[in-house]
Amino acid sequence: MEAMKISNDLLKASLEIARKAVIEYVKNSRVISLEEFSFDDKIKKELEKKAGTFVTLEKKEGNSFDLRGCIGFPYPFKSIGESLIESAIEACSRDPRFPPVREEELNELFIEVSILTPPKEIKERSWQGKLLSIKEGEDGVILKNGFYTALFLPQVWEQLSEKEQFLSHLSLKAGLPPHAWKLRNTILYKFRVFSLKDKLIKNQ
Repeated sequence: MEAMKISNDLLKASLEIARKAVIEYVKNSRVISLEEFSFDDKIKKELEKKAGTFVTLEKKEGNSFDLRGCIGFPYPFKSIGESLIESAIEACSRDPRFPPVREEELNELFIEVSILTPPKEIKERSWQGKLLSIKEGEDGVILKNGFYTALFLPQVWEQLSEKEQFLSHLSLKAGLPPHAWKLRNTILYKFRVFSLKDKLIKNQ
């Protein structure tokens, strides 16, 4: 499932892009461009590859993190660079669960970038087969049933460590009953992520 490889240098560049995209949009309502970065040719070429991306913003409360925004594009329709900028801006300003991030919050936030492997459909139709196909702690999951859909990144396993609990909450997120993942007409897709997390504003 992990034929796709993402270098540490690309993850660092991705974090730099998403960080600047958030800060510039929150402070100046400005959408940055990839031309503003002086990456080497190898990184530039990697950023041109198509992949799904997510950008997550969190506030640290004690030893835990509280979500402050998370938006992304699960399918590889855009280049990594373009997708990261759009995901970052959406996460800080258009996540319907939260008000837009304010400038005074920036020093408190952590940012995480995730680059996704292409989602693959889980072919098993029995709920037992679906469970066996998912690896806890590693697989992200997309649930689809008619017009209803929802996605959990693998990072969600930190809060929902049991498979049935994970999938029940995913069903609820899609606006469906908690058992909806067991239905034969519910389609599940799984994917992995390459991710990196850091303070949004360094040296604070």
